Amino acid sequence: MFLPRSSISSKMFPLLSDKKSGQTRRSLLLMGVTFLYLVAGAIIFSLFEYEEDERSRQEVTAKRRLMQQKYKFSKKDYAQLENIVVQSIPFSAGRQWQFLGSLYFCTVVISTIGYGHSTPNTRAGRLFCMVYALGGIPLGLVTFQSVGERINHIIKTMLVQIQKCLFKNKKWLSKWQIKSRHLLFVSFSIGCITIAVATGVFHKQESWSIFDSAYYCMISLSTIGFGDFVPAQTNERLMKEPGYVLFTLIFLLFGLAIFSACINLLILEFMAYNADIVTARSRLKRMISIKMSTSFRLVTSSQKISIISKQEKPKSWRQLKQSMAIRRRKKERPQAARKIGFFVEKIEEDNEEIKNKRNSPSLSILRDIYKCHYWTHQKKFCARRLPTPYIEHLVRYSADEKYYY
Repeated sequence: MFLPRSSISSKMFPLLSDKKSGQTRRSLLLMGVTFLYLVAGAIIFSLFEYEEDERSRQEVTAKRRLMQQKYKFSKKDYAQLENIVVQSIPFSAGRQWQFLGSLYFCTVVISTIGYGHSTPNTRAGRLFCMVYALGGIPLGLVTFQSVGERINHIIKTMLVQIQKCLFKNKKWLSKWQIKSRHLLFVSFSIGCITIAVATGVFHKQESWSIFDSAYYCMISLSTIGFGDFVPAQTNERLMKEPGYVLFTLIFLLFGLAIFSACINLLILEFMAYNADIVTARSRLKRMISIKMSTSFRLVTSSQKISIISKQEKPKSWRQLKQSMAIRRRKKERPQAARKIGFFVEKIEEDNEEIKNKRNSPSLSILRDIYKCHYWTHQKKFCARRLPTPYIEHLVRYSADEKYYY
């Protein structure tokens, strides 16, 4: 009989129980690291930017005083002049709300870059912008992720073809396998090439420095979008240079897809394994609970796992236990079979039919348990005893409960 593990400490302190302690410690650690990262960034930016900010502030104050003395501006008139100058900046790009300007704005909205170079001014436009963002941002995120996955698939297909051409010898072909780090390297290389090409174009078209152009590309593709550098916003380029505007939009969309592909591979390479270890217990206990509730039907009805011949099929679990005891006396079980529990120990390695049945779809979940979790959780996830067909006391517990032998 399987019983839920309980203790006084887990009842008194539910956040510190065994089933939650791993996730809690990981969350607290991530929170601490994030806080330290923020503090370190604040200190470094203060060291770099504080003196320059003070110098710029003093320079602006001196120019303001000089203009007030020269043109006899009052403080109110000068503030009004400043507002007029600031409001006239978007109009230097041309008409912002013609088709190309609106398309530029919509691209910035659904990609969550948000330069702030142009904003809707009417109440109807702002209301539609909120509704449009609620639908467009999830659509954009899903699209970028899907396109990134397709890019990774295309890269993998190309690497497979290159692998077949270079390693025609099957011996070398089997040794050199394509892994996620290879896809990450290729995707990262494509991203670097994209940024390099865009940097050159913006350097030529906008008269930005190479560093400023690369800075704009990185800030845009990371969806930060400060708005200090925005292309196609001078000399009425939205109206006069539609090709350049389309190039900018294509760069943003394609670059975000490449960036999403790199993020997917980074998660696959560095984070998925740790996440599996953290969530392995909760997933495993749910799978064991499901298998416990259906194990009687699996053995007696569907015959997907059969440890005796068809003529000697047991009619009850008592006969099944007796058959298992006789088999154990006849042949000593291997060490691995004793470790992995009831479901795996019934499989005879010398029986070809049993080997074929072991690869059946109904056993895939058990095979995943054995491959993924046994060697890291040998003592905690072994179901050695026979499952009972009376599972009412097991079903009453939630999926978050753990069962131990």
